[in-house]
Amino acid sequence: MVLLERMMNNYTENGQEMDASGRKNGQFVPVCSIFTFPSVIIGRKGSVGSITYAPEGSWVIDTAFYTEILDHNILDLRFLFYSLKRAGLDRHTITTSIPGINRNDIYSHEIFLPLLPEQRRLAAILDEADAIRKARAESLQMLDELVKATFLDMFGDSVSNPKGWEIKPFGRIGDSRLGKMLDKKQFTGKYLKP
Repeated sequence: MVLLERMMNNYTENGQEMDASGRKNGQFVPVCSIFTFPSVIIGRKGSVGSITYAPEGSWVIDTAFYTEILDHNILDLRFLFYSLKRAGLDRHTITTSIPGINRNDIYSHEIFLPLLPEQRRLAAILDEADAIRKARAESLQMLDELVKATFLDMFGDSVSNPKGWEIKPFGRIGDSRLGKMLDKKQFTGKYLKP
């Protein structure tokens, strides 16, 4: 196990609000930090502990931290990404009007650190698993849309009723009741089951 603080440089560089001279119409204007190297972004305010991989760099304001690895011969960024996703950083939430996380709590977190080839192997396996998970989620979404489309094709839209289905009040074709909350003396209706 190794402390995150020992593995990263400028780990929590974050944008700062301007002082009074930088105000626009009395409001503080957030300044962003732009970085062009691959990084992992950690939610700091509001989305406390959420982890995002930024392979081509990005920009953050004071609601997030970004990472810069000290030595790429010791720590793989994709491995760090998956380690942080499992780290449960949100347990360090400081509860205020806007939940936040303190950089020292992140720095003090320890991660398992195998040798670099093993980190890369594990990250590749997790990348494949994540790709399968995403493909499955897309497939389920498509199946859900297929079921809805099939229903509309078979029965039409229940509001506009393009198939001209006969419309009757539910009470004329069935009964409803609250299930097990009623005792047997209160069960009434002609569609009772033993």
